[in-house]
Amino acid sequence: MAKVVRPSFLARIRDAQRAKVVSFGARMKERFTYKLPEKYKDTWIDRMLTYWQNLLKDYKEAGLDTLRDMRDKPLKASVYGGLLGSAYFCAKRNPDQVSYRHHLLEAQNDVAFTCASIQNKNAVAYLSHLEELHNQGIIRYFSFGVVSVMWFDNYSKSLGLYEALCDYLKPSYLDIAKSRIVDVGFLNKWWFLNRNMIDFDVNDDEWSDQKKTI
Repeated sequence: MAKVVRPSFLARIRDAQRAKVVSFGARMKERFTYKLPEKYKDTWIDRMLTYWQNLLKDYKEAGLDTLRDMRDKPLKASVYGGLLGSAYFCAKRNPDQVSYRHHLLEAQNDVAFTCASIQNKNAVAYLSHLEELHNQGIIRYFSFGVVSVMWFDNYSKSLGLYEALCDYLKPSYLDIAKSRIVDVGFLNKWWFLNRNMIDFDVNDDEWSDQKKTI
């Protein structure tokens, strides 16, 4: 006599849950399925409703496929999720042009309140160069979403010369990448500015004079 295999307790619970989900989906589909009256058939309203229903159906199928792929390949889903989370984190902390001006003014104030005898000449020259570019109105800002770049142009935007308005005479992307980048902003920090301000209150010439005396 063949032995009857009965489903386990967990299997019965799982089957009951699946039946509930299917039943709930059928009820929701019936509730939210809208049918137009006969007088609106083959009109632009009918075509518009059909378009949006098909669009929502496509999005629904894409979402379900994504969930199935995440369930079948959890490692791949974790990697993609980590990349998306990192990109969102960097984008939320991507500094803008106002932030750069704010950090530049703070650096200038730090140097201004430092005694002239201990000011680092390289830091002073660097800040003077940046301020000159700003006064000329040729500093430009570009954002890549997760990282920002400050670079300098040839002419101010308010200048009406032909050389300033002609697109063919403007710096190329290669030229900007090679020699025109002023600073790079990432994670609420302007890296070139911070690097040049590390020892702004250390005068190298003062230490050189002391070594010669010794």
